[in-house]
Order: sequence, then structure tokens, then C-alpha cells
Amino acid sequence: MATTRPAEVELSVPDDVPERRLAAVRRHFEQLARYSNEPLVVRATVRHAHGGPGERPYTVDAHIRSGSSRTLAAHVSAPGPDAAAEAAADRLRRQLRRVAGADVAQRDEPRTLQRALADLGLGERARPWLKPPEEREIVRQRTYSDNPPGDYGLVEPE
Repeated sequence: MATTRPAEVELSVPDDVPERRLAAVRRHFEQLARYSNEPLVVRATVRHAHGGPGERPYTVDAHIRSGSSRTLAAHVSAPGPDAAAEAAADRLRRQLRRVAGADVAQRDEPRTLQRALADLGLGERARPWLKPPEEREIVRQRTYSDNPPGDYGLVEPE
């Protein structure tokens, strides 16, 4: 099983956020890499909402840019910076899973199959167990017997 590397996280956080909570914020966003096969870049801004205390004083604005140039975003308010980051990461996780589901829905499309075959790198080489056409010959043989046994010959007399 291939290991996933953590998402690249760029954080902008106020100076009054403790280091322990900052590490928790970063960890929530780094774990998003498990939901994508492409490298992810997560940019998040943690700030005080409305400049004062309240029920949800911290706001997180986060967005993800994946390798396919798709951008996903989340905006969340919560009582603490780590709680806001966890909620934002949860919303981004759901969006990533929805995008992955769209990829699954398209897996039988001819263009998707052609891309997958091209990625395998098999090219035009033939199957190795087959002879080239010029070396093949037709072998004539019967697939049935000239003298089939009768049904009565197989039954033992009593």
C-alpha cells in the first residue's frame, strides 16, 4: 500500500494563539492528504471574528488546491482555533470525498479508460505468450470422434 505524504499547509495565525493549538490546527489540515491521490496545498487563515469576544470568537478560512487545479473552500467559526480548524477540515474532507465519488462515477467512461491504459505504459506490445502472426499456422484436427460409442455399449448387462 502506498503511503500518502501530508498535505502542504500554509497557515496565517494571530500571535496570541498558543503553539500547542497551532500544532493541532496544522495536524487537522495535514490529515486531508489521505483523501486524495494528488498532492494537496492547503492555505488557512485563522483570525478573531468581529474583533471581540463572543460565542464563536475564532474564524477559519481554508481552501485546498489539488493537482487537478480544483479549488475547494470552507469558512467556519468556533470557540477555539483548533475547533474551528477541525470543523473546516471536516467540511473540506467531505468535499474531497464528493470529488473522489465523482471520479468513481466516471471510471467507465472511454476517455478515463484510455487514460488509465496509457498510464500503464503497455504501449502496443503484444501478449508475450502469443506467436507473431507470421509464425502461426493452422492446425487441422477434428474435435469429435469418427466412431462415437453407442449408449448401449456403456451399460452393463444385468
